[in-house]
Amino acid sequence: MTSTSSISNKLPSRYDTLQKQCLPNWQAFFSTVIEFIPEPVPDPNPESISEETERTSREIEILELGSGTGFLTSLIRKEKPDAKITCIDRNPEMLAVAKEKPELQKNVTFIEGDIQEECAKWKNLGGHEGPGWKEHSEGKGKFDAVVSTQCLCFLAPGTKSRVFRRIYEALKPDGRFIEGDIFRPESEWEEKIYIDHWKRYMVDQKLTVQEAEEMLETFEDVRESIDTPEKFRERLEEAGFKWIFCPYWYEMYAIFICAHKG
Repeated sequence: MTSTSSISNKLPSRYDTLQKQCLPNWQAFFSTVIEFIPEPVPDPNPESISEETERTSREIEILELGSGTGFLTSLIRKEKPDAKITCIDRNPEMLAVAKEKPELQKNVTFIEGDIQEECAKWKNLGGHEGPGWKEHSEGKGKFDAVVSTQCLCFLAPGTKSRVFRRIYEALKPDGRFIEGDIFRPESEWEEKIYIDHWKRYMVDQKLTVQEAEEMLETFEDVRESIDTPEKFRERLEEAGFKWIFCPYWYEMYAIFICAHKG
């Protein structure tokens, strides 16, 4: 996509609408992501805990990478009202939109930063110094879930593998990494069919033909960085994840759920 693109020029203000116009079956896609965020683990001895401890036990901690305008964040907040969410995105204009949303005024921390750079800092310093990826002092990750949608697929292969390892280390032992993204089919023939379907969907959702083609050009620009599902699974296994499954797959889009243990 060029800098003169009619979409990129107004991307922050249009982003939430574009999610619905450009992502086929977007409701099912995002609801599946949220469905697999772990529930708080109830205390086995509830009579022995205080009201404050009980409230805290209901607050799961979620890290969202590439959070953008908070589209997914808002959906998570609706279903998980007590969750503490940390959002990382490199685009200040997108974050500015998210920060204005009423439902994201409480228990949400916004960090402006590039995922790759944040990952490198964390690796070099043995723990991010800010409120984002920091680990507990005992060395176990602090997050119950790390979620990301339509973001990590665009990273270079080597960076992607390093980020997956950082995510593995950021999770609690029973935490989950939930990744919803674009995946490249194994064959170009299959890919062409899906691309045709994708373009038709966007035009049906009132994008102009030019805008739909711009979106597809963006995909083509990074196509070689996008993994097939098989290669993606290999990267996750190399990062240390033992349990990996895919509960959602529709043409170019899929969701993977990953964990240290089952």
